Amino acid sequence: FDVEKPDKRAVLNALRERGLVLKTGKGFNYTAVASGLLFLGKNPSTRFPQCRILMDAYSGVEPDPNPRDQLTLSGPAPHIVERAVDFVAANTRHPIRVAGINRIKLDEYPSEVIREAIVNAIAHRDYEDASRTIYLKVFFDRAEVLSPGNLLPPLTIAKLNRGNYEPCSRNPMLAQYLTHMSLMEQRGSGIRRMQSIMVDHGLEPPEYSFKDGYFRVLLKGPADKVDRLKVPSSVGIS
Repeated sequence: FDVEKPDKRAVLNALRERGLVLKTGKGFNYTAVASGLLFLGKNPSTRFPQCRILMDAYSGVEPDPNPRDQLTLSGPAPHIVERAVDFVAANTRHPIRVAGINRIKLDEYPSEVIREAIVNAIAHRDYEDASRTIYLKVFFDRAEVLSPGNLLPPLTIAKLNRGNYEPCSRNPMLAQYLTHMSLMEQRGSGIRRMQSIMVDHGLEPPEYSFKDGYFRVLLKGPADKVDRLKVPSSVGIS
């Protein structure tokens, strides 16, 4: 059957209403704003070099000159989020658990937590700092997501660790569109959800810190005690 193509004017108006493009004249004269390039551009880093994610995976617990895997991501934000999740999955272990009559392959780190950490980094980083980019580092005993810029007042590291805070965004337009794409919420529930999922997985809650211009999310893994990993309660056993 034939699928009717969306009306060009309607699409452009929808993008304008969401703050991704600006109308610059009569007819179909529109130009993408920075947030529009981040979400719609094939390679936003050609215009904004800081719109990349640098990813390294190490065999040990410290950085070394020869990572076992490396990748630099640049592209539409939703695309690079999933590629970052895939990078972690490809460079971590996946033990098998027997639950009832089922064999379940676990992830070393819950994919939902990795996704949330990357989405938060994209949404809340300081884009005015063109000298830094987002880093994702995978070690034997942990994963780290480093995002340029500190928290905006009145948010503090202590409040995040306690789970006692109200949402605050440096880039509300990005947060709004990530919410529109069902990649995040703007109600501050993501941090609490990450904590719950990590504990349900048999791991410690995320830890947060700020150093050398980067906000860091630390996810401690099982290291050599991979038997700590649990079948999440959300997985049904039949």
